[in-house]
Parts: sequence; structure tokens; C-alpha cells
Amino acid sequence: MRAQRLPRARSVGSVGFVTACEEADGVTFGGVERKRVRDAGLVEDAFDQSFVALGAGVGDGIHRMMMLHFVLLLALAAPPGRLVDVGGGRQMHIVCVGNGFPTVVFEAGGGEGWYTWAVVQDAISRNYRACAYDRAGFAFSDERPGPRTVAGIVDDLHTLLHNAGEKAPYVMVGHSMGGEFVRGYAAAYPAEVAGMVLVDSSHEDDGTSTLAPSIEAIREQRRLALEEMRRSGKWKTMGFPDGLPRDVETLVTPLTATRKWWEARFAEGRMSDYHPSVPVERRQLDIPLVVLTSTDASRPNSVPESDWKEWQQRHAREQDELAMRSPRSTHVLVSAGHYIQLEKPQLVIDAIRQVACSVIETSQR
Repeated sequence: MRAQRLPRARSVGSVGFVTACEEADGVTFGGVERKRVRDAGLVEDAFDQSFVALGAGVGDGIHRMMMLHFVLLLALAAPPGRLVDVGGGRQMHIVCVGNGFPTVVFEAGGGEGWYTWAVVQDAISRNYRACAYDRAGFAFSDERPGPRTVAGIVDDLHTLLHNAGEKAPYVMVGHSMGGEFVRGYAAAYPAEVAGMVLVDSSHEDDGTSTLAPSIEAIREQRRLALEEMRRSGKWKTMGFPDGLPRDVETLVTPLTATRKWWEARFAEGRMSDYHPSVPVERRQLDIPLVVLTSTDASRPNSVPESDWKEWQQRHAREQDELAMRSPRSTHVLVSAGHYIQLEKPQLVIDAIRQVACSVIETSQR
């Protein structure tokens, strides 16, 4: 059964794709228009804007004062969620709010944490249990020893949810690289995943795209920048996409100016099992699935226009393939940049509610 391909997000509300459960919640699978965010770049989850200097061209004295300011802010920062023991002397940070069935679990894109879901999570928590977390090394979570791998990320999340007392089945929601992580979770623990929403997700075959040389050049720039930060001990703050709540950005910014944050970000671009993270024979799903695909991502400066056009065509085919992995899927083309959850959060909220309602209806049969 071919996945239903809906019009662009501005008109999806007219399709009438609403279940009885959604009608009770007042869901119309549409969305209010939000201001267009500055597109952070589809390829590397905003890595291009991550190396933001703490005052380029200023003296070491000013730099030390700024670093002291961030250290003080970091000392005062309190985790908004819980720190949960995951074994090996490590704790991981998880933010769970709301009540209701099923539990929705959010997975951030590469090099990011729970905060990218702040807007959507708040809305979802009004009807369901909603959990977002920081992967190892990010924000309030401790580092994980050894090389970073997708398998390790999946194992961490499984342990975290279990030790936090969060009950399956889950609706897994993944953005960008996080889409591969939630698919990896579903492959490892299929009985625990009852539904899925992919928000402009990366694809297992991205590593063979024409953009591979450009991506590798970006990674080399990042490696050199990381080496300089290691040498100097001056860890830079990270830039954020537009649309993030100001209080959340204020809380998280000091956490980015740390060694563990940057080491984790670099490691996520070098995972040995990232492509392909899920073998072909284990990619098929039989759960409610919504695939949200950005159509308006802007070309990163480092990518030639000819390569970008070819990549866009490939990305469209790969997104179609993701939607074909379940016989119960919907594919929505969204006129927005890569961070759909911040630019047009209502579309993501409605997609999650649609999947959650399908899970509820199935459980009642």
C-alpha cells in the first residue's frame, strides 16, 4: 500500500485527515503560520553555525571574564528534568511531563538535546506523557566511555526509559539524525514502539550522497576547530536555530561552552555504525507512521549548487522510501526549513496526535 502523499503544509488542513480520537482532541492536522526561521542547514544539523566564537578579536582578559560569567551561570543551572542512574557511575537527564497513554519519546537531531522539542513537548504533554532527553555528553547528561555509536545511543535510551520508570509502548519522534536513532530503537525493541513520527529525518543511505565530499570538508573544519579548543581550553558557545524559547536558550547556552558538549558533537559525526544504522532486512514497520519532509531548506554555503539540486532530488526519493516502510503511513510535505518543530510546531503536534490516536484505537480493539 503506497503511503498517502499530502499537499504542502499550508493546505493539509483541508484534507480532512482526522480520526474520531483526533476530533475529540480538536485536532485538524493543519497548523497556524509561524514566522520563518533562519534555516540552519539540512545537512549537518546546524553544525555550520555551531562554531560561534566567544567574542572574536577581543583580548584574553575579556575572554576570561566571559568564561567566568558562563561558569557561574553553569553552576546555577538546574536541570529541568531528572538525573537518572544508567549504570557505570553515569547519570542521564530526562524531562518527562504530562500524563496519559501512550508515552511520547522525543529524539533530537545530531549534536543537540531535549531543548529542541520544548515547544512541541509542552503542547503534547496536555494529553499524553511526553519525554525528551539529553544524549550522553550533552547538556546535563554525563559522557559515555568508549567510541560513540548508534547502538550505544539506543542502549542508553532503553536503559534511561526503563530506569526512569517510563512505560512502553512508546510513540517515538525523531528529528534529522534522531530519525535514524528512533528507527534503530524500533529495530532493537520492536515490542516497545507502537508509533513513529519522523521530522525531516536523515536516511540510512545519506552516506553515499553526492554531498559526501562537502560534508567531509565540514567535518574536517570542525575537527580543526575542536583541536584548537582542546589546545587553548577555550570552549565556544553554540548557536541555536530561531524559534527556540528564550528562557530555554538562556538555560542551555552556558552548557554548550564545555569540553564534553563539543566532544560529543564531534563524535556524533563520526559514528562507525551510522550508515546504515538499520540493516535493510529490518527496516520495515507495521505501526502508524507520519513522515514530515521539509521542502524549503536552504543550500549550505559550502555546498555547490549543482550538488545541492541533485541532493534535493535524492532527499525527496529517500523521504518517499521512509514513508513506504509502513502500510499505515502518511507523508506530508512541509513548506518550511529543516527545523519544522520550531518553524511550524503545530504540524508536528498534529502528526504526533494523529499517531497517538491510532495507537489508542488499536489498543481498544
